[in-house]
Amino acid sequence: IGAEQDCENDSGAGELPSHLIVLDDAPEKTAMIGGLAGGGNINDQYVGATDLDQEAQLQYVTSQQVTLSLTPGMNADNKDCVRIKNTGVEEFRSCDETNKYVCECDGNAANPSRFPNLPNGNN
Repeated sequence: IGAEQDCENDSGAGELPSHLIVLDDAPEKTAMIGGLAGGGNINDQYVGATDLDQEAQLQYVTSQQVTLSLTPGMNADNKDCVRIKNTGVEEFRSCDETNKYVCECDGNAANPSRFPNLPNGNN
């Protein structure tokens, strides 16, 4: 959740909104793992998806349409944020963990109702 806030803070007045990356499709996921700037194979990256609102109901931080369906494993009540391994495996992890992340500036604003409980709670 701190990563999402950091991404949102990257947007200044009059600029497009920024948020944690929302993986629209498989090629975008591959590019993120490979390093969007050609930096190599990057492991353990948060993406803008959580089940904070309702356990086991994954939502992206924006309401944009996507064709990639995430299926993270390791779900538990205290694991609500999603990270991607460099192998492409998706995992639910604690939102308090420190992981790498990519911010996306695409004009879609994050919807706070999609990550309402900070951190790790479904109350």
